[in-house]
Amino acid sequence: MDVDSGDNGDSDLGRKANDLSLALFCEHKRTPLRRDDITKKVLGANASLAFNGVFLAAQEKLRKVFGRELVEIPSRAGLDQDNNTNALGSKTYTLRSCLHPFIVEQAALTDEQILEQEHADTSFDDSDDEDDNGADDDERRPRPYGSLISWSTTDQLGPLGILYVILALIIVSGRVRTDVDLRTQLKRLRLLSTAGRSPVHFTTSSTHRSMSLDAYLTHLQQKGFADRQQVGDHAAKKKGAGKRIRATQAEDVEEGRTWE
Repeated sequence: MDVDSGDNGDSDLGRKANDLSLALFCEHKRTPLRRDDITKKVLGANASLAFNGVFLAAQEKLRKVFGRELVEIPSRAGLDQDNNTNALGSKTYTLRSCLHPFIVEQAALTDEQILEQEHADTSFDDSDDEDDNGADDDERRPRPYGSLISWSTTDQLGPLGILYVILALIIVSGRVRTDVDLRTQLKRLRLLSTAGRSPVHFTTSSTHRSMSLDAYLTHLQQKGFADRQQVGDHAAKKKGAGKRIRATQAEDVEEGRTWE
């Protein structure tokens, strides 16, 4: 009886660890995984199971099978207290790769056989490059790369590159940059927030064909890559007032509002 109980416990732990693979679906949607969601959707009626036990078992499966691991996202309050590591936890998790850099390097190399097969599977050819600056500029076609990492059908390389530029500009400024300064730098890179212009282009595999700079910056906030908050006297006056003000740059300048 004791042995059976132990086996059942191990089996239940294994099932719950498998259930935690819902983290992969959250990653696909680019949304964080909250501890409350794990408790409700994974542990459920078996909440008596130790969270740490299920979490560690799921980590082992994610690392061995998918080459990924769950990491806790630092909270905003924690980031403001660099010397207090205990305050960093947000009880919100995201997936990151734990593959050895050599494996990633090899998987990114072009293989002629894969490239040939990709060309055979798609109608895209080099002549379509002419459309990049033409009427179809807002619909960038996936491009074959002939590597094990399928750049053509996974991440959107154009928007991802713009994201890295935006994050780099913020990080080199000490993780904080005024909205005006950031937009000034992006304007020099010809990323303009002009009405009717959509400088952020996606491939046809995306539900979005293109986005304006304003829409893309909002999109990055929704995905948790960056945050935007009002600072200065106006921020102090509206503190605790609830919903943030959304305004145009012209209104911000006119009313003396400053955003970071």
